[in-house]
Amino acid sequence: MKVFLLPFAGANRYSYYEFSKKSTDQLLFIPLEIPGRGRRFKESLLDSIDSMVNDIVCQLNVNPTEKYALFGHSMGAIIGYKLIHHQIKNNLPMPIHLFVSGSAGPSFINKHEILYNLPKDEFFKKISELGGIKPEVQNDNELLDFFEPILRADFKAVETFQHVESPKLNLPITVLAGDSEVITNEQLLLWQEETIQSTETIIMKGNHFFIFDHVDEIIKLVRLKLAVYVS
Repeated sequence: MKVFLLPFAGANRYSYYEFSKKSTDQLLFIPLEIPGRGRRFKESLLDSIDSMVNDIVCQLNVNPTEKYALFGHSMGAIIGYKLIHHQIKNNLPMPIHLFVSGSAGPSFINKHEILYNLPKDEFFKKISELGGIKPEVQNDNELLDFFEPILRADFKAVETFQHVESPKLNLPITVLAGDSEVITNEQLLLWQEETIQSTETIIMKGNHFFIFDHVDEIIKLVRLKLAVYVS
């Protein structure tokens, strides 16, 4: 079964390397990449969730009878949510499970603090507080200049996203979060409003990028959730 890994802010396909390298014959982790970074760095950046979804749709390689799942961290969680609604609207193959991490439910997204238009120093200070910038990058002005437009475009996409109440999804959602994140349990529980099936919330030790401290544990969880579908 394919598990498509959806990008978080600033991510490229290599950001999920620790997951994709542990693919097996039964479970294939496939990182997807949007324009302006990685192998697509020459393409124009996108700064809205809808435009990112339209790009991701073109990358999905699934046939009508194939089962697949989505895993989205932070910005990727909202991309995954909107992607499923796009699939429904266009009568395209639906995933069997949505895994989201580091994100409040979609109805809360547009209440976040606005960061994308902050002055450069303040902008990177805020991102650093999330654990999203390694020390060696933070002290390298050339690297910061390279990543700045990418991060601003991604943060703008999330911070200008407007939730529109839609018919509830019909698939299970697994919600992951770090115990040191600013996201509250109430905000995580908002994911239950988006599906008629059950959601499960799992808290792990760590900051916003806790997933990279728990790769094996998360892969084991994904395998367990999807085991009933994998022959």
